[in-house]
Amino acid sequence: MPHPRWLAWTGIALGALAPLAGCLTSGQNGDPGAAFSSDTSQNGPYGHAGAHGGGGYVGTSVAGHGATDAGAHEAGAHDANDAGATEGDASDGNAGDASVSETGGRSLACTASATATFSFAWSLEDGAGADATCDGVGGRTVDLDVINLTTGAEALSTTPCMAKAAVTCAMPAGSYSVSMKLKDANGAVLSEVFAPRLFLVDGQATAVASLPLQVGGAGSTTGRGFALTWSIAKQSTGAILSCAQESASTVRLLAGTTMFDLPCTDGKGRTTTIAPGIYPVTLDLLDAKSAKLSETQTMTLAIAAGQLVYLGDVPFFVN
Repeated sequence: MPHPRWLAWTGIALGALAPLAGCLTSGQNGDPGAAFSSDTSQNGPYGHAGAHGGGGYVGTSVAGHGATDAGAHEAGAHDANDAGATEGDASDGNAGDASVSETGGRSLACTASATATFSFAWSLEDGAGADATCDGVGGRTVDLDVINLTTGAEALSTTPCMAKAAVTCAMPAGSYSVSMKLKDANGAVLSEVFAPRLFLVDGQATAVASLPLQVGGAGSTTGRGFALTWSIAKQSTGAILSCAQESASTVRLLAGTTMFDLPCTDGKGRTTTIAPGIYPVTLDLLDAKSAKLSETQTMTLAIAAGQLVYLGDVPFFVN
């Protein structure tokens, strides 16, 4: 039986696509970044249709999380302090309790009976993509905004930037969107990572890949790109395969007409910058001759200026 993270979820499309003016040219290579690690089995939002007969999985998209809505999460009304969330302890880096009855009109995602949590980690980069420190980029805090995509319940917390990690309160199993914002001492947003759909399983502490918060550079006015990890699985048994075993060479991310090629053996990738907008996104697993071994179904995803969109861990199914 396939692992639970490979099961499908059906979402709602975002509607008409925004103009894609200013897109990068095709064939850009992604740069995973020095600090982007792949130590995660976290779910991405993708359904799959294998080129060798796999299929039946339904692609998803996230309604209401466009660049001007929850995907951008402008500072202000959704700040953890405004919602009454408790700040994290600088000594251990844990996220605040967010023990409030209501946050910005939404019910609270944290519940006493829940047994599932997310753990997040982050690194800092300057505008050139080099490793940096919180002080070096002016970062003071990291705000986490976690929204249950089924109920709309929300959990907000603030953690000191220097902690480099945070753990959420316990929440019910299900699908969640996550925004992770780096802020300066005045509360201005310096950088954001947005994950449109991640999943929690009862009784599990789900670790999310260490993600880079980049400050400055071209990405301040463009979207910083898409980041993801991936694996290859046998459709019939769920057995994990290496790129070499499947003769896979490249993971290709198509965002509209823009193409990013990522080396399969890296197990992770991060594209270069892309113009803010709403894109149909598909991922292909290719061999050395660019023949498709597996592909995801197309989804509609939004990216805002200064935002890195994290797609989670994407499994490619093969025969």
